[in-house]
Amino acid sequence: MKQIFTYSFLLFLFIISKGYSQSFTPTNAAGQCPNQWIPYSATFEQGCLYEWTVTNGIIQESMGTTHTGGSSINVRWNNNSNHEGQINVKRFNCSNNTHNSTPNGVSISYHILSLVGQAPEWRTAPAASIPISVQSFTYEVQQMLYPRPGTAVSAREVESYEWELPTGWNGTRSGTPLGRSILLLPLTTQEVW
Repeated sequence: MKQIFTYSFLLFLFIISKGYSQSFTPTNAAGQCPNQWIPYSATFEQGCLYEWTVTNGIIQESMGTTHTGGSSINVRWNNNSNHEGQINVKRFNCSNNTHNSTPNGVSISYHILSLVGQAPEWRTAPAASIPISVQSFTYEVQQMLYPRPGTAVSAREVESYEWELPTGWNGTRSGTPLGRSILLLPLTTQEVW
């Protein structure tokens, strides 16, 4: 009986010294899209407050980079050339002190799927000038991958492309993935490039 009590007491001390475990959803397996609200949650414990900090994004509940409240938040990641974001959460003031986080809390890094600062490589190079006598012209770019600097996670392909057309031209996107190539059709009677 004394041995069981000793093991139980040691387990209790271990839990107090380590703090209560924390986990996040979603994980960072596929990367996160910028410029849209994405819900994140930590392990819920009744009677606790949560202090959230976000790097390279905004928390919707506070419209800032920090928030104190419940076990979930919504984050909008910044669309910039820094392709990494981070969430840190600390659980504190728990009615059961063994459920409080360690002083530094728990952090997870997220890869942000941003193409800022990335340019596609041409498959069919654009001409310096296209006279109006040309009935149509097709441009195509190489398949792009979202940058993943310093990570071992596999790269993710870009799924859709948008084109900016010069004044007086119309275009039809095609190719797989959607819009990797475009058929240009002139609408005016002057040289536009």
